[in-house]
Amino acid sequence: MAPGKHGFSITPSDTEDLPVNIRQIYVGGTGSLKVEFEDDLPGVFVIFNAFPAGTSQPWALRKIWATGTTATLIVGIY
Repeated sequence: MAPGKHGFSITPSDTEDLPVNIRQIYVGGTGSLKVEFEDDLPGVFVIFNAFPAGTSQPWALRKIWATGTTATLIVGIY
C-alpha cells in the first residue's frame, strides 16, 4: 500500500459517512473507536476499546461513529 497523500480531521457521526474512504487512521487521544470498514455492509461496525493515544492503524474505513467513540484528535489519511 502506498503512503497517504492527504489527511483531514474527523468528527465522528452516527448519520454521515466520511467524505472520502480513508486507508489509515491516527488517534491523538486515548479512547474507544466505533468504525465501519470500507468493504463491510452499512451498519456493520467494530468497536476497539482503549485505543492508545498517538498511534495509527492501516485500516480502510468509511465511517467513524459518534456513539461508541471516545477517542479524540482523530485524523483520516488517504
